[in-house]
Amino acid sequence: MAIASVPTDPTTCVLCGGATRRTRTSLTFERGDLRVIVENVPVTRCDACDEQYVAGPIGLVLSDDVDRILGALETTLTETGALTRPRSLVVQASEIEDLAVAV
Repeated sequence: MAIASVPTDPTTCVLCGGATRRTRTSLTFERGDLRVIVENVPVTRCDACDEQYVAGPIGLVLSDDVDRILGALETTLTETGALTRPRSLVVQASEIEDLAVAV
């Protein structure tokens, strides 16, 4: 299942023409062996083919904030000389301040 970024929430799927609806999902971002999972992200999902769309403003904010989170994790792990690295960090979309403004 792919996640596409579109300028606005479409009412019909750009792939199959099916009806879409607003919902929430979890998105996973990875950098090396680090993973950030953002839960409750607002998306538009096609009822027919299950394609998901993230509205452009939300996608940009989410991408920038997750990039900062991953960078901070890398820095902290490097500075502390941590021998074991966390594999995943789960974040609620509501915890990402800029995302709440974009929604």
